[in-house]
Amino acid sequence: MAGEKRSQFQTMASASATTFDEPVPVQEMSVPFVLSAPQAEKVSVAGTFNHWDVKALQMKKDKQGRWSSRISLKPGRYEYLFVVDDQWLRDPGARETVQNSFGSVNSVLKVE
Repeated sequence: MAGEKRSQFQTMASASATTFDEPVPVQEMSVPFVLSAPQAEKVSVAGTFNHWDVKALQMKKDKQGRWSSRISLKPGRYEYLFVVDDQWLRDPGARETVQNSFGSVNSVLKVE
């Protein structure tokens, strides 16, 4: 009987150990970017999430002159800027900014 209980305990322990060893998938969230720039010809978003590639996340303009785009991001902290007609611009709606190495500021996005 004691051997039977030990065997059941060992089976349960090894089953729970493998459960904890499996990676937990990190959920991505769809994050919107919006900028009002009615006179702009082209707008994109570049940041740490796309290696500052100005062509990776192009935005679309609506009839009111608002530019928008979405990207799926994992939880984390990201720095970014809008690129409006080849000019770098911080997000006027960003809650946080941080100094960058070019003497200006980047907008900060926290995905939780």
